[in-house]
Amino acid sequence: MDSRPPAQRQDPRYHTTLLVRCIGEQDMREHRGDVSAGGFCFEARYPTDPGKVVDVLFRLPGAGFWLRGQGVVLGSAERGAKVAVRCRFTRVDLGDAGALDGWIQSMALSSADVPAPPRAAAAGESRRAAAAPAG
Repeated sequence: MDSRPPAQRQDPRYHTTLLVRCIGEQDMREHRGDVSAGGFCFEARYPTDPGKVVDVLFRLPGAGFWLRGQGVVLGSAERGAKVAVRCRFTRVDLGDAGALDGWIQSMALSSADVPAPPRAAAAGESRRAAAAPAG
């Protein structure tokens, strides 16, 4: 099992459904997981050995296309009754790599436009005063 802390991730991850097939297997299986520019993670019932090569097919949330790639398993970590299998992309089809990068950039830009939540009222400050516009 892998004990690498999630804080070491370099790229933001986005939840999606992935179709995954280990090399040598015939069928792709559907898994919940997430994807980033550098790799992907999926929930499985059992750990997968590090170094194992997997094919992956995924559709990004809100995107009207599927992306195909290949990755190598970095490790597995227990998450309750499931196992999280972390993978690094070793290949993403050339056209798909550009689509993935563009989609991630659009997500980063749209999340930067999300307004900050309203601040909580300080002790002794009324709710009406906290909600009143400044200036």
